[in-house]
Amino acid sequence: MDYPQDMDVTISQHNLERIERKVQSGGYSCADDVVERALTLLDDADDELVADIRATLAQRMKNWDPAKLIPGEEVFAELRRRNEEMRRQAL
Repeated sequence: MDYPQDMDVTISQHNLERIERKVQSGGYSCADDVVERALTLLDDADDELVADIRATLAQRMKNWDPAKLIPGEEVFAELRRRNEEMRRQAL
């Protein structure tokens, strides 16, 4: 997706003050540096979340028991039964 070099963004007064405090602290040279750091941290957090989900999924797949699986036909039959029951109750 192509974005213009400059983008108009509405930032709440509270967040503007937070950005200004960061710049005034001397840790950042401008508001863009603050936003860039925030986005980098957000990307890192997203990457960590994805890695955690993948690790959890890998662990669960390693420990899954095929004997506990329910055939798809049974699952869909139960869903149809519940759907019909809910439909009747709604009438």
